[in-house]
Amino acid sequence: SSAGRAIDAVFRDDAPLVRALLIADRADLSRDIQDRFAAAGLAHILSISGMHIGIIAVALRLCLELIGIARRRADIVSVLVVVFYVALIGAPPPAVRSAAMLVALFVSRAVQRPTSKWAILTLGAIQPVFDPRIALDIGYQLTVIGVAAIISADAMINRVGVKRLPHLAGATLASVLGASVATLASAPIVAWVFGRVSVAAPITNLAAGPLIALAQPMLFCGMVLAPIQPLAMLFADAAHPLLLGLDRVAAAGAAIPGGSVQVAPTAFAAFVAGVMSFAVVVACASREWRPPAAIAAGAAALLV
Repeated sequence: SSAGRAIDAVFRDDAPLVRALLIADRADLSRDIQDRFAAAGLAHILSISGMHIGIIAVALRLCLELIGIARRRADIVSVLVVVFYVALIGAPPPAVRSAAMLVALFVSRAVQRPTSKWAILTLGAIQPVFDPRIALDIGYQLTVIGVAAIISADAMINRVGVKRLPHLAGATLASVLGASVATLASAPIVAWVFGRVSVAAPITNLAAGPLIALAQPMLFCGMVLAPIQPLAMLFADAAHPLLLGLDRVAAAGAAIPGGSVQVAPTAFAAFVAGVMSFAVVVACASREWRPPAAIAAGAAALLV
């Protein structure tokens, strides 16, 4: 409650959006904004997820290293801050999962042990072992399949040599490919639950990614520094153009003709779409990509 009041005092008109991005409180967020983000394929930005936690952790570690703190100590401080932050916002399952994955990553690096990305994802996805109901949570399903899609897309990007391209072209293409694979992988769940599939998601995520990456650390600093009003207002004012840009991206994405397709899948269609989604992830992650790619193509043809 104190964090919410601090956000209201510091961010003023931006407070409803900032509450959603920082403390997972969407009670005051207008339905128009939520619909715009959903239609543009950006609904995941409005709910606390691994992306938000990761941005804060990486930004904090970078700041600590810039002032001369050793990497190991910076990792420890980052982990402690992230754990406290996740507890502060009520430990929602996606945030807990992200914190567990970050702790595993930082600890493995501190002890200099090679670590599989799939092992870290498995550790983060283990929550249903302790509370089986979490497996039915839409946030759990989307973030787990989303991270799996990003890992598999990264393997494909490395395999086809995208990172050997000039920096800007390589980074842009990698972002588009990653967002495309994540959109395909999560499409069956999104279609079943929300009744829509956003075709524009790869483009809108490419535009929104840098904005949220810059804004999230500023929002966090504004909330933490709320007792020092002038300093907190400095961060709030700096973040305002980024939040405005994020909303403009959502509005532009929602306005694209055919960018969001309304669907009403049957159980059979959802099953076929799930087979396609799984095959796409396997095809991207595997060197023997032809058999799963053929299964994905066959499932897509049957789905159409």
